[in-house]
Amino acid sequence: MKVALVILNAEPTRGGAERYTCDLARALYERGMEVYLLATRFARNVEPARQVRLDGAAGSRIGRYKAFLASLSNHLAGTRYDIVHAMLPVNECDIYHPHAGIEAHNLELGYLKHSGMIRQTFSRLAAQLNAKRRTYAAVERALLEEKRAAVLCLSSAMQQIAENHYDLREQQSRVLLNGVDLDRFDPQKYAHSRERVRQNFGISSGDVTALLMANNYRLKGLKQAIIVLARLVKSGHANAKL
Repeated sequence: MKVALVILNAEPTRGGAERYTCDLARALYERGMEVYLLATRFARNVEPARQVRLDGAAGSRIGRYKAFLASLSNHLAGTRYDIVHAMLPVNECDIYHPHAGIEAHNLELGYLKHSGMIRQTFSRLAAQLNAKRRTYAAVERALLEEKRAAVLCLSSAMQQIAENHYDLREQQSRVLLNGVDLDRFDPQKYAHSRERVRQNFGISSGDVTALLMANNYRLKGLKQAIIVLARLVKSGHANAKL
């Protein structure tokens, strides 16, 4: 099977979607598939997928995105793949796998992530004036309602959001939770690391510890995590740490 994975930047250090795409490319390759990464930029160590460099030269973010879309369309017009799997809104693909959420929802209700009426008002206005965000939403709508690409949602909540915003046909949306590589993240395999890490951070063996990792702390709930931690400590659970 010949599979194309589409992302703006095939650079794992940029974030979760980029890391996921490169890991997926390797996993599919190891299962005997012919895998191509279609992107404007590549990390040096992106292997073993074949690289197809798309044009993304422009003086602005919206210009770069439009150049990327045009280059991708030109490439797909002359190259056949069994599956085209895109991680962001594009003009054409078989599977749309949005890692940044449903763009229509981000455009319409993304301001709600802020607290306070003033901040929400400015955020809502900024979103409506953001050409890149509006273009992403328009491309996404055409992809899902006209081209009828299948949409893979990272959660049931995202699936509900997609179905609320778009006229999706039956079975067009599916939930695919993020997986964990049990060979890399096996508690038994790295049991010796537990005490060493706790010693490095001054965490006793009896402390209940949670770890939060994110690029966008506001979106990923750091504030809520701190509030919960404070409540735990106040109620007598002094051994809880974040």
